[in-house]
Amino acid sequence: MGLTTRKHHTIYIDHDKFELLAKLSRATRIPQAALWREALGAGLAEQRKTVELTQAEAAERAYVSCTQLRALERGSRQPTICEFLSLGEALGVDPRELFSRMLSKLHYPVGYRPVRTV
Repeated sequence: MGLTTRKHHTIYIDHDKFELLAKLSRATRIPQAALWREALGAGLAEQRKTVELTQAEAAERAYVSCTQLRALERGSRQPTICEFLSLGEALGVDPRELFSRMLSKLHYPVGYRPVRTV
């Protein structure tokens, strides 16, 4: 386990678990935050299509605009926690399941739990 110290925070990171993500990020020159947004957007679009909703219908049910939903599905925008919860409800899926799908797209191990002390 690696140890990284920043200011007054100590963060414990198992670097082996993040190796694939780091390689993908370096190889494609995409910041890691963009990879997270794209994986989440892909999961949202996949679930929306599974329940056979158009973007307009899903946006209306989630109380977001179509433009916001399009940006989320493209991965060009990160949802707020309220939008994320609302989208989960509108798409008929537990938000924890959406998040788990995003982690699996990024090849995180099953049952991954970050360890952090502040």
